[in-house]
Amino acid sequence: MMNCICARGQQNAICANAHVVDGARLDFSLELIWRFAEGAQDAICLDWATYASNALDTMAHGIVIPLSNIELDADMHSSVVRNCVQAIANALVKRWGLERMFVEFDKPQTTQVFNGSNLRTLLPHHDGGNSSFLTPSRCELASWSPSDRRTFPNVISTTRTHKLYQGFVVRAAGQGHSLTPYYDVVSLLKLAFEHRTGREPPSLHALVEFCAGNLRHSLSVIRQAGGGYVQLGALLGITDPRQVLVNLHNIDAPLSDEERAFFSGDFRAGQPEALSVFDAIVVEATGIRWQSLRERTEHCLKSDEKDIVLGHNITLMHGGLCGGEERVLDPVCFVMADAEGEAYEHWLSAAWMAAFARA
Repeated sequence: MMNCICARGQQNAICANAHVVDGARLDFSLELIWRFAEGAQDAICLDWATYASNALDTMAHGIVIPLSNIELDADMHSSVVRNCVQAIANALVKRWGLERMFVEFDKPQTTQVFNGSNLRTLLPHHDGGNSSFLTPSRCELASWSPSDRRTFPNVISTTRTHKLYQGFVVRAAGQGHSLTPYYDVVSLLKLAFEHRTGREPPSLHALVEFCAGNLRHSLSVIRQAGGGYVQLGALLGITDPRQVLVNLHNIDAPLSDEERAFFSGDFRAGQPEALSVFDAIVVEATGIRWQSLRERTEHCLKSDEKDIVLGHNITLMHGGLCGGEERVLDPVCFVMADAEGEAYEHWLSAAWMAAFARA
């Protein structure tokens, strides 16, 4: 790992200790690029797709498929992206029997900045957090209802599909650092369990039940308020309704007047208000400051223009560090219309087991 230093305004301290994972860029030869550009589905392409899909299922961070150093015209790049991504999705469908999973390309996503900043930092989140967040598998907790994998908000920022894997193609890297941090949610749950009980979870089942209890409370609060997104504090066991409901995504996004009055005691000098509130929630849930937790759990991926970034969207959360205002992403996710069915439950159970083993 290496450190990346950002030297722009308030976000300097945020980016200063970012740990970039060197091994997240997958091997992707020129031969493979030409094969995918032509739509080949031979053994070489299938073997690579299996290798990439296995990395998605096992790593505590996402992967980068490097296309930035290859001279490709727009049409050829588009063909490589679509055929390569589809091949990985096919490998996952074959492995898990997820016959209803498909690839979803969403509209381009620009970078919103606030308060005159030219950089944006996003806090940990699941893409499509209205219908895509970590829940128990019915293989471990038969009483869990698939209907409790949605919060049914009226307003959403992405589509309503359930996103098993998230990702994007970097259309423009922007003038920032183009860093995507990943956070292993099961590892964070384990820390929250230890903070709450004073001991490590004795089994995967115990941690699943802990998550279920946290979610039942949070979903009740969210639905009574009319819907919203499940955020990290809700998963980790925050109970105060205002902490469950506060929308903490972009660290520079302003709080409402009501939120500012309620959370003013959490504000820290020189720190954005949203980050101060998020830090207080993390401390309450885990006993550890967010910066210290980052140092223990954060894995950053560096991507450049034309690269593809993909990651697990259920056992991992991701954010965005020091993204320049000219950064533009083309979202791509592997999705299902609904998070239910025997194949889904087995896929989710295996994801829990893999994450618990590495936690």
